[in-house]
Amino acid sequence: MYKTPYEYEANMIEQAFGKGFLEDFYQYDLDTGGEKEDITDMFLLEYLETLMGEEKFEAIKPVLISSLLNRIFLTYSFYKHGKKIFRFEKNLTEMLLKTDLNNVDAEYVKPPFTCIYMDVPFNLFTKEVKGTNYSLRGLYVYDMPVDHMDTETLDKQLGKGYIKLLRMQAIFTTEEKYEDDTDSIVHNFSLRLKKGNIFEQLKDNYSRSTLEDFEIELSDEMISFIVNAILYLHSDKKVLHHIKPQHLELLENKKSPKKRKKLERKYSNLSKLAYYQVGRDIVIDNKSDQRVGSANQSTKKEASQSKQWIVRGHWRNQAFGPGLKERKYVWVKPYIKGSEEGSLVKKNYTVK
Repeated sequence: MYKTPYEYEANMIEQAFGKGFLEDFYQYDLDTGGEKEDITDMFLLEYLETLMGEEKFEAIKPVLISSLLNRIFLTYSFYKHGKKIFRFEKNLTEMLLKTDLNNVDAEYVKPPFTCIYMDVPFNLFTKEVKGTNYSLRGLYVYDMPVDHMDTETLDKQLGKGYIKLLRMQAIFTTEEKYEDDTDSIVHNFSLRLKKGNIFEQLKDNYSRSTLEDFEIELSDEMISFIVNAILYLHSDKKVLHHIKPQHLELLENKKSPKKRKKLERKYSNLSKLAYYQVGRDIVIDNKSDQRVGSANQSTKKEASQSKQWIVRGHWRNQAFGPGLKERKYVWVKPYIKGSEEGSLVKKNYTVK
């Protein structure tokens, strides 16, 4: 796997604020109670002001707030919470894009860790900006910890009745190989959520933001994928493998500093982070028992003999446990209908 945006962002941050910034800030965070709760934007700004001095800080504060603060926040949160990468394989990603979402309660949209990075297949999601094509490289998803808060504190932090804050960042690049000079853009969006259907709350969230119409459309696409991906990571049907890249083991086994440095140069473009591979070997089943056609539907039968098509998946909110009082989402995967001899009608999914 090529280097992740995190590795370049971390390097950029340390060039700007000093080598070891993330570790130093982590220690400062822990010293001020960070074991129990996460940082806020204000906490981060106060630390940067202390680090840089008031005059220098005030000079760059507008740039920090407008474009850099969220990037620093998410890079640090990813670092603090274990650098958890979930790499979604192409077949699974396409299946999730073909899975409908109708009524998903915000309480169930909980990433497996406080901050994760979702790596997605290059060229699967695209976006055009001023004549240049960008492809989604990956997404940060941060779920603000609230378990330690009572209702009064939660109302003060998020507003009365809100139970969750999700901060997200989509990273688009022109090339799959991410380097210091790679042309990239980021798309930041966040959601404050109450109990109830997450998709019925998007309009209110957008009304509080400064997003343009095209950015709202992009956010809709990203949020749908993120929700599908998170539900999948919690589902009984998930296929998950923890991968430690082979070159990392080679580097660790090299005792000679000279040989180790040579290997580091050789693998300089590859990521030094382990990751979870999500959806390896998943395929869309061709279910013969669900094919179209019957004796009294000759027109449909004739049509089905000439083509195949994909029926979109969905999530079933299923009761379980004692007295069937608990609920969980069960994935009904997309599947193929039509004639086995027919050509498959495909649809490309593009972020506009």
